[in-house]
Amino acid sequence: MWNYSWWRPLASVFALMVGGSSVSAQTEAPSAAGSTNRAVTATLPSDAGQSSVPSFRKPYPPPYPYKTKIGDIFRLDVWKLTLPIDDDANGKPDEVVMPNLHRFEDPEFFYMNDAFDGVRFRAPVGGVTTENSHYPRTELREMDPGGEERASWGTNDGKTHTLVAILAFTEVPKEKPHLCAVQIHDGKDDVLQLRIEERKVFLERDGADDFLFFEDYELGAFFEIMIISDEGRIRLFKDQKQVLIWETEREGCYFKAGAYVQSNPEKGDDPETVGEVVFRKLWIRHK
Repeated sequence: MWNYSWWRPLASVFALMVGGSSVSAQTEAPSAAGSTNRAVTATLPSDAGQSSVPSFRKPYPPPYPYKTKIGDIFRLDVWKLTLPIDDDANGKPDEVVMPNLHRFEDPEFFYMNDAFDGVRFRAPVGGVTTENSHYPRTELREMDPGGEERASWGTNDGKTHTLVAILAFTEVPKEKPHLCAVQIHDGKDDVLQLRIEERKVFLERDGADDFLFFEDYELGAFFEIMIISDEGRIRLFKDQKQVLIWETEREGCYFKAGAYVQSNPEKGDDPETVGEVVFRKLWIRHK
């Protein structure tokens, strides 16, 4: 596979030299079993050399014009992607795995934002759902490094399992404005979910009370969350301050992140209505 990474910094400079014209490229994602052939696109905006951010986003962290693909925002070889579509007509949502995921973008559901400082996850309420869910998703599922095997760990296995994310809920369905952005799942069901319902952002926990994050959240406001699991507990940090310690022992765990919309047309929402989450950072470690 050709490596074109050397031209990206030059492309931004070239765009400025020619008076703000855009530079774009479009290719087809390689096909593989269990993956999709949707178009992969990358476009350098006319203001690629500037550091401005659309007004609804907080400049945290600042945008970097050399980040032109999703892999520049966060590591992809520890994930697989589920999409709310069934292009291969096998009756299941399409999945994109490594190595295809490394350079994959979908122009409708999984792509860079206009400022090139974040990744947009979008899921329509009328999308294709997984077997055990009534709701569609554009969501990453944690895999072992390299992306071949599914990740599986325990909250009391002698290791420390960490997820750090900087994200914003940016769009929710109208009739049922519920959306999930981050999960820990175990071998049976979700252990916790970071979600928004109307204007409340909270952590929903299996077998424990919800933990309120924001009472009156404004769509588009970025915040940082860190989840650490160790010694039979899950700890939650909000903007680098520990706010929760939850004693719970679970096995077969893995992280999930993206836009898992909690509505469908049966709830009264138009099938094209979407839920959207933008991630500026998504980092995991097991040590």
